[in-house]
Amino acid sequence: KFHSTKKLLAITGKQKETRMKFILTFAFMAFICNVLSAQSTKAPNGIKYTGDNRTTVIQFINHQTVRIFKYQGTTAPSKKSLIVLDHKNEGIKTSVRETKNAVTVKSGKLKAELNKTTGLISFYDNKGFRLLAETNDSITDISQSFRLLPDEAVYGLGQHQNGAMNQREQTILLKQRNMDIAIPFLQSTNGYGIYWDNYSATIYRAIDHEMRLTSEAGNCIDYYFIAGKNADEIIDGYRKLTGTAPMFPLWSFGYIQSRERYQSQQQVVDVVRQYRELQVPIDVVVQDWQYWGTNNLNWNAVEFNNPNYANPDAMIDSVHQMNAKILISVWPSFGSRSAIYKELDAQKMLFDFMTYPETDSVKVFDVFNPGARDIYWKYMNKNLFAKGIDGWWLDATEPEQKSK
Repeated sequence: KFHSTKKLLAITGKQKETRMKFILTFAFMAFICNVLSAQSTKAPNGIKYTGDNRTTVIQFINHQTVRIFKYQGTTAPSKKSLIVLDHKNEGIKTSVRETKNAVTVKSGKLKAELNKTTGLISFYDNKGFRLLAETNDSITDISQSFRLLPDEAVYGLGQHQNGAMNQREQTILLKQRNMDIAIPFLQSTNGYGIYWDNYSATIYRAIDHEMRLTSEAGNCIDYYFIAGKNADEIIDGYRKLTGTAPMFPLWSFGYIQSRERYQSQQQVVDVVRQYRELQVPIDVVVQDWQYWGTNNLNWNAVEFNNPNYANPDAMIDSVHQMNAKILISVWPSFGSRSAIYKELDAQKMLFDFMTYPETDSVKVFDVFNPGARDIYWKYMNKNLFAKGIDGWWLDATEPEQKSK
């Protein structure tokens, strides 16, 4: 019995050894296959690198801006940006250099280097100074992390109520809410800006020396890195990427008086008159919500239905006679009793999700539909602009979405 047990143990040991050899061989072959399958190919103004069941595209938009596009597998997801303009080849020249460990794409002002082992990217200026480096990513979680320098400040991301200008050591939910405006663009004192091209709610977190952007939904990581010597160059790159903002009229740079809210046309006229009598400069007065009435069935009817505004033409004329301008609040949602709601509904141009105010009788219109935009402007023009309204106080430009 002793000899039998000893023999059995010997056989079991050999089986374990054979199994371990098989596992190591399989792992090695898998590694070799992955290395062999990893490859870089030329792409417009950049490269496409595929390996480890993922693809990374580095594409220069111009000399100072590069797009980073990451997705699973080898088939790119269908994605057309709603913000970034269609950029044709601007005649820029890029060079590609590949070594055993990295692939580098370079323009006249910027260099992006992809580490073949980690798949992470570092960005350098034309003098070789590293502006920023990725530290981790997750395509399945739509998350990208970056390393921040100890004395680096980060600005932007929209309008938030955290009392901070420098967004280091901050956690911010980038989602449209009352008094919060989400703009997924940031600017660093280290000479770069980032535009995160994702439209779902996104969490920005900058703790210690790491900055991370994580979106709730999406099928790819898609962001733009913009290099610049100063804030003007970075903002210039952002404008070239997303479109030039028109210059506002001179009067819009003066003092704008607004409150929540003037409840009659007499109040609007009286406040401007009081400023003039006190000789306190004022350029603009704002008429906030409910000039259409207090019943949510008439929500944002885009016309004066409130009896306290019985003669809106006279109100607007009085403000203009005192050498001031008047803005008026408009929303992307409409109450079911309003004429504009009925016309949009008949054309199936309304979204069915809960918004503000929280009632089934108010719906948001499809702003991406050109026909819906034409209908909206028709009512704004006929009922407000034609009466002399000078501009728009845009409320909930990204509509608040509530759970039913």
